[in-house]
Amino acid sequence: MSANSAVGDEYNRGMRQCLANVGLAVLVGGCSLIYNADNLPKERADAFVADAAIDANPAALSVDAVLPTKIDEGQGDFGSRPQILVVHGSNFVTGATVAITASQPIMIDVDNAHLVVATESDLIAVPITAHVAGVGEGTQIALTVQVSQPAAGGTVMQQLSGALMLVGHDKLVAAPAGMPHAVYSQIAITGSITVNPGTLTMPYALRAISSIDVGTITANGGAASGGTGGAAGPNGCAGAASEADAGCVPCGGHKGATPSVTGTGGDGGGAGFATAGMPGTGGSGPGAGGQMCGDDMIASYATNQAAGGGGGGANGVSIGSGAGGGGGGGAVELTAGGNVTVAQVNANGGAGGSKPAGGGAGGGGAGGVVMVRAGGTLTVMTGLSATGGDGDGTSTTDGKASDGRIRWDAPAGSAPSATPTAVRGPAFVTMPEVITSAALQLVGSANHKFDVYWIDSAGQHNDASEAGSSFDVSGMATIHPPLGRGYDHVCITLAGGAQGAIEADKCVDVAYMP
Repeated sequence: MSANSAVGDEYNRGMRQCLANVGLAVLVGGCSLIYNADNLPKERADAFVADAAIDANPAALSVDAVLPTKIDEGQGDFGSRPQILVVHGSNFVTGATVAITASQPIMIDVDNAHLVVATESDLIAVPITAHVAGVGEGTQIALTVQVSQPAAGGTVMQQLSGALMLVGHDKLVAAPAGMPHAVYSQIAITGSITVNPGTLTMPYALRAISSIDVGTITANGGAASGGTGGAAGPNGCAGAASEADAGCVPCGGHKGATPSVTGTGGDGGGAGFATAGMPGTGGSGPGAGGQMCGDDMIASYATNQAAGGGGGGANGVSIGSGAGGGGGGGAVELTAGGNVTVAQVNANGGAGGSKPAGGGAGGGGAGGVVMVRAGGTLTVMTGLSATGGDGDGTSTTDGKASDGRIRWDAPAGSAPSATPTAVRGPAFVTMPEVITSAALQLVGSANHKFDVYWIDSAGQHNDASEAGSSFDVSGMATIHPPLGRGYDHVCITLAGGAQGAIEADKCVDVAYMP
């Protein structure tokens, strides 16, 4: 395997894991696009343009390799950041241009107005846009990269074929049956989506390389029915049955006691999450509420699951059983490299069962998780909701569950309307695709910690000098990784999350041309 191929494989592994990356390049298939000048990338700040070394021989032009080795349909469209392509070779000079062609009719724009030639004459960096064009899910198309430049009063050209591939993905225009694909080129759904409780065990994630536009998404936990606990929303935990503790220990609500001889069963406790759940009341022994769990940045879906409420205790002489607990709300994620527009997202916990004759009431299920992430603009027209379920059917004190967690990521803008209040996640501040200083600025929430890693032409590196970095009191942070010349895929990983996990990573692609 060539060094270029190995680096490309490593890049693509990291890229799939870090869709959150506002600089990712992505493609879709199974869709169409009518050309519209309004869809072209907005004008960016001019990148630094260096003069090629004076000893370069333009007639001896050679083109040897490119990074990245794969680009995805949709990158650069609808508010997403263009992909930066770095061409390796020799004898590049000022005035060089890049063209990309394919055997199939696809739309790739090369922004030669912002092309940069390295002073060492061995690298060219140029932003490109791979428009949403209906290539087809999983389709790979070999591209030809051609460099042209002036030489001895004429023009010389060199081509490199097959070193760069275009990868296609579907465009989503209707609610998918079951789990969505890992990624789409674009998501444009005019209607609303309801995820029924108990149907999915993973977060309901809609991810697009370009933009997301969708109506209301509902992924609530189910209410208890009699002595049966309510089903959970996606990635949540179900409510407990009568006389049982809920799962998701220690977040789940605890059961109400059943008296040994006579008396009324205790009410179940509400589930904990962002706060502790409220205990049940009444009867011979009410159940305790679940503990506070997870973290407000939602650095890991595994540790941020909405728990269910505890079940009510039965009557001491078996006249009646207790009620079940409500199910935990679901986890909903919207991640786009470009703009996100959504009407409303609901991930509320289910209500615990009302007190039956002689038995205890059920505790409520906790509110779920809502994560909305945009590389461009973020628009929430109505609001985001992850409220805890009531205990005893409608009680806001007896077995009431905790609210869930809501996070929004965007490079600019104000927090969306949300219940509970949304916490700001990390985003790279908008910057040119070609940089001359390895100082990258992020915005997030004060005092939250993160680690830094990056992938360049030599492979993957962890920045030990910036391990445990944090946002300042104003929510800003600047990192200074020792980037390699040329292409760099730079990421931070939130404390408490795993490197490569989508919810924990935020990444950007740049060309470092000092």
